[in-house]
Amino acid sequence: MAISDFQLSLIAAGVIGVAGVFAYNKWQEHKYRRQTERAFRSDHADVLLEPKAAAPVAPAAGAAPATDERIEPVDLSLPPPEVEPELEEHGPVDEPAAPLVHEVADAVIRFEAAEPISAQQLWQASGELLYGVDKPVRWLGWNESRNLWQQLQSHSALNGRQWRVALQLADRRGALSAPELERILGGVQQIADRYMAVTEYPDRAQIALRAQELDKFCASVDVQIGIHVVANDPVGFVGTKLRGIAEATGMQLEDHGVFLARDEASHELFTMSNLEPALLTADDMNGLVTHGLTLNLDVPCVMNGGAAFGRMVTAARQLAAGLNGTVVDDNRQPLTQKALDVIRAKIVEIQDHMAQRGIAAGSAVALRLFS
Repeated sequence: MAISDFQLSLIAAGVIGVAGVFAYNKWQEHKYRRQTERAFRSDHADVLLEPKAAAPVAPAAGAAPATDERIEPVDLSLPPPEVEPELEEHGPVDEPAAPLVHEVADAVIRFEAAEPISAQQLWQASGELLYGVDKPVRWLGWNESRNLWQQLQSHSALNGRQWRVALQLADRRGALSAPELERILGGVQQIADRYMAVTEYPDRAQIALRAQELDKFCASVDVQIGIHVVANDPVGFVGTKLRGIAEATGMQLEDHGVFLARDEASHELFTMSNLEPALLTADDMNGLVTHGLTLNLDVPCVMNGGAAFGRMVTAARQLAAGLNGTVVDDNRQPLTQKALDVIRAKIVEIQDHMAQRGIAAGSAVALRLFS
């Protein structure tokens, strides 16, 4: 049957209509794609996908500025100890920043989320799943607005995509055990599953080996030096006079029943306690009578231990002179200058050994390990 002119015109109109609809749809698709790209485009680096990019370098004088320069944070993951630098949280300009992760003391889990997670969510989840864990577990988050790593606290307001979990390998209670490590890793994985985050774990065998080696080293340098001042008179030392002389040497009475000496920067140097069971408290000093005092220096926790020991000996001698006492060792034998010099040399030797290991005596990491 022949097609009439009217039918041909209808067919042509239909083809033109379909082509118009297709062209309109393509135009709309292109329009919304452009809008989406503008909405989600960022001038900042994608720290989730490329965390290891180098920091930007200022252009040379007269050079044209870079057009697509990426500014990205440093990586807080922990490669083998010999290549990983200490990573620091930015602090006040006039105060050295303390390392958040230490190459010897810590193992690190990478924790990366596609969407920001609030610090409060992580704090609560970690408290639930890691409750009762013996060793310290610290969460560190990358603050994109301030370009620094921050340690998670109960009051933190950070929202972030990049997190690190720092596991302390040892303390004075011993090394991180295999069961405890598995519990920590399992808890972190449950948190990652809850927030659809990707985790990267260090080798378990290497962690166990590092923990045992660190614990062995810490045990070898964990030394406390005590000297005593004992009364020559059977009456003993009267509390009010004792307190006056102690404060004249620079010590202050603390709430937990000991006197404490600090340096000019408020770092602890040594303590003085009662050689007898009673505590040295402010309420009881007026009626206190004791026959001996103990001055104690915690070698791995004190900066410049040789000088700190010298100050402790000076304080002990001042107490002995003012209270009619004698400076003695643990066997109640008088301490000669020769014996004191030997002790001081041993303190310096221990602290030099610690420094060679990368754990400076009295540093933040030393205070963590020897607590």
